[in-house]
Amino acid sequence: MSCKAVAGALALFASMACGRPGAIAPVPSASLAPQPAQAPRGPLSPRHVGAIQLLSVELPDPGTVIGGQYAGRQFATQRGSIRLTEGSRRRLSTLSVAVAESALAGAGFRVRGPGVPSSDAQPLQGVRFALSGRVSELEVRAVGDVAPIQIEARAEIAWELIDIVAGAAVWGARTRGHVSLSDSLELAVVRALGGAARSLAADTSFLMALGRERPRDLDYLMGSGLPERRIPAGEEPLAIGEQDRNPSPDTVPLARVRSGVVTLHAERQNDVIAIVITADGLAITTSDAARPGRRLFARFESGVERPVRVIRRLRRSRLALVQVSCPDPCATVDWSADGLRGGASVLIVGTPSPGVAGISYGYGEVGGRWGLFNRGLRTLEAGMVLLGGEPLAHPGDGRVVGVVVMRSNVAAALPLSEAFRSLGLRAVN
Repeated sequence: MSCKAVAGALALFASMACGRPGAIAPVPSASLAPQPAQAPRGPLSPRHVGAIQLLSVELPDPGTVIGGQYAGRQFATQRGSIRLTEGSRRRLSTLSVAVAESALAGAGFRVRGPGVPSSDAQPLQGVRFALSGRVSELEVRAVGDVAPIQIEARAEIAWELIDIVAGAAVWGARTRGHVSLSDSLELAVVRALGGAARSLAADTSFLMALGRERPRDLDYLMGSGLPERRIPAGEEPLAIGEQDRNPSPDTVPLARVRSGVVTLHAERQNDVIAIVITADGLAITTSDAARPGRRLFARFESGVERPVRVIRRLRRSRLALVQVSCPDPCATVDWSADGLRGGASVLIVGTPSPGVAGISYGYGEVGGRWGLFNRGLRTLEAGMVLLGGEPLAHPGDGRVVGVVVMRSNVAAALPLSEAFRSLGLRAVN
């Protein structure tokens, strides 16, 4: 597609105002049958992996301010805002899929586009993976008063690779694109999105995820491979001990904590943290994340997702006990049910922020003006946004000794011993 053709296809992109803000079908059942081991093959390349179904690249909502026009001395004065209109969003959604498909095909991948919308469910023959993207960041800056106006565009796309066989995302990443050119807002945005798509095509971890061996057992496929653990009825406590832990051997405190936390997500819900405390997947999270009727998934740092079941949910303590279905023994935090002291400094691992890759972290201080227990709660001062469920660890060794709970929108530190007691857990040596 030529530059002139792209520019012509987008006659109206954004409103500028000076001085004011302007179904994936199931695979055939025969694929679930045990298969003979495959012979070793040569180095992995885009031609060796199967076809990819490109689902969509979702842009910000209509009306979102995505940039501004700058002029004046040193171009520091904003003269107007650039908003994404309904029409431009619709056209850019089509073009963003086209540039992503072109970038992947250019790198040697076999890609199938969304195709013509249909009410009939069509089988995806020969397709195991589906790819979707969401534009998590889009910034356009128009500089100057007279032609040629310099346009700078930056875009970040959050990608998810979905294993159709497993029915869940198995890999995720964020890629960026940047471009600077003259006089065409539309072309700048399209090229920035194309740059992000080319970064994806060049990502080795993306290629390795596509080369994953097809799962062969029904437990994995159906999400029912949860480890067997007898859950006591009623208020009988559930005993966990040293033998249940599987902490990282890393000596860096932050790495030890991060290896034992996962991100929980569900439809129409913000991502939250879960603290894994046993090798068979028991984890502590907020009660808001474990609302009835929601299908929960845990995303590991690698981007792999696994199903989650809710075991206990307590509104009073704002905590919940869940179990993550790990394909192997889960990595856990190194925890201690005793050790949170008033006035102590703590390492806090937080929930991923919107538009920011990775997990945030910071440091806080337990205590406050009184430094006294309030039913196991202590006030917490930290230089980061807290949503509840974040682990509190010793900065020196990364051992988790508490969890953040929210009461009336105020963050407080709850000792792990109190969290265990409220969830019916009993720490044994």
